[in-house]
Amino acid sequence: MATKLSQRKQLRLFGVILSAVMVFWLTVYGFSQQLSLNSLWPGYCIASILFAIAIINPPWLSQPYRYWLKGAHGLNRLITATTLGICFFCIITPTAFIKRAFGNDAMFKPSHLPNSYRQNSEVITPSDMEHPF
Repeated sequence: MATKLSQRKQLRLFGVILSAVMVFWLTVYGFSQQLSLNSLWPGYCIASILFAIAIINPPWLSQPYRYWLKGAHGLNRLITATTLGICFFCIITPTAFIKRAFGNDAMFKPSHLPNSYRQNSEVITPSDMEHPF
């Protein structure tokens, strides 16, 4: 069930989630590279400042939030076009080649069909019009 949040709540949620993700990835990166806390403290400071802004005054995050959404929409357009292109060239095109190799053409129109699919109606007499329904 989707709920519509107010702008202030959206900005607060954006700041809190972004700071939590920053802390998570900094921690994972620090452990994987065996780095000390001294080399990661600037990232943790930025995440804590972002968290504080999200809690105290969320409207300050409106401009970064707009840029974040513009970037997300751009990535959405790129990924959608790429995915559809891959599906077309990996699924639909080979299927068409296989159908054509077996002699089946989707645009083939048999020559034995009539020129029109219209069916002539029965001859109507004046007595049929006395009680049409």
